[in-house]
This record gives sequence, C-alpha cells and structure tokens, in this order.
Amino acid sequence: MMNVKLMKAELVVKTAMRKPCTYGAKTTATLTTNTGRTKMKIQIIKGDITQVKADVVVNAANNLLRNGAGVCGAVHKAAGPELEEWCNHFMRNRNEIEIGTVPISPSFNMENCSHIAHTVGPIYQNWHDLNEALLEAAYHSTFIAASKMGATSIAFPCISTGIYGYPPEKAVKVVRQALLDTGFKGSVKLVCFSDSDYALYKKVIKPFSLKISKTYRKFL
Repeated sequence: MMNVKLMKAELVVKTAMRKPCTYGAKTTATLTTNTGRTKMKIQIIKGDITQVKADVVVNAANNLLRNGAGVCGAVHKAAGPELEEWCNHFMRNRNEIEIGTVPISPSFNMENCSHIAHTVGPIYQNWHDLNEALLEAAYHSTFIAASKMGATSIAFPCISTGIYGYPPEKAVKVVRQALLDTGFKGSVKLVCFSDSDYALYKKVIKPFSLKISKTYRKFL
C-alpha cells in the first residue's frame, strides 16, 4: 500500500510545447562556468548521475514510468523498490505521461538528491519536424517543475539520446537553447556518461556559457 506521506511530494507540471549504456562509473571530470545573465551556474560532468549531488535529479523516463535501461534503470536501482511502487501508484489512473508533463517523486534510497523529476523525451524520427520542439519542451517543463519545488540545483542526463535515438550533436543544441531560455536561478549540472557526449558538451555548451557571461558583464 502506498504511504500517504509519499504522495505529498508529488508535483506534476505540464507546459505547452513551445515552437521555434551501462551506468555505475564515478564522476571523472567537471567543467564549471557562471552565466551572469540568468544567475545560473552550469557544470558539465562526466559520470554517473545517481552519484551527482543536486536538489533534483532528472530521470530519463518512459511514458509509462516503468523501470527500464540506461539512466532510467540506474535511477530505479539507486532509489530502490519504493520508487517503482510510487510510479505504479502515480500511473494507476493514467494511460501515459505526455512530453511536457513532469511528475516529481521523492528520491527514496538515492541519497545524492531529495527529489527525482521524471522527464519523458521524444523518440527521434527523421521525418518529424517537431523533434526539436518536443525535446526543448521536455527540458523547459523540467526547469519549471524544479523551480516550483524550490530547487536551487538540478542534474540532467542526456535526454532522448540513448535508445530513443536522438542524435547527440542535434540534442546538445536544443540543450543550449533551453539553457538560454530558462529563468532558472541556481546550479544546472549536465551529466554525460560517455566520453563522446562529454566532449560534445564541452565543445558546444562551454563556449556558449562563457559568451553569455562575458556579454552580461559589459553592461554591469
């Protein structure tokens, strides 16, 4: 039976869509920069997201909130069986979770965070002209959910770039735009498990972050 206390931690945020691996390794590298324009610190981390400290850790969830592979499997393993019980209870009267809807659960046994945001990303389709908008909606709604929880730090995995097939070189550009558009104030940790994703994020996100900070300081 689901503990009533657990349900008090439930928060669901749904926003309108805007138009335009194996886990377990310890964190091995970090790059940090400040974006003065949004008072946001961005960290690019190579490692296991279940070991990264943040108020909210983002689970790359499926639309049924079931245990899975990759990030989803790692989060469920770290949080323990109570997370699956919570997800089953949450989905009891629902058919699926749409992109832009972000349930927030307790972190249970995952001690590096206080809450888990269950973010559903899009399955990439070559013929689909809404890939970018759907992925950005996933990030945008997660930022809103974290803000409503009062979070000052949030850790994201690379959403949709695993079995959902979103090309990492395209996804990282969406992440860059989401960081530019968000009003989130605090620490954003972009956690990459693979060497290739980490190198890509360093190449695309790092110069972008420094450019924002440099431009902002001109007007101080």
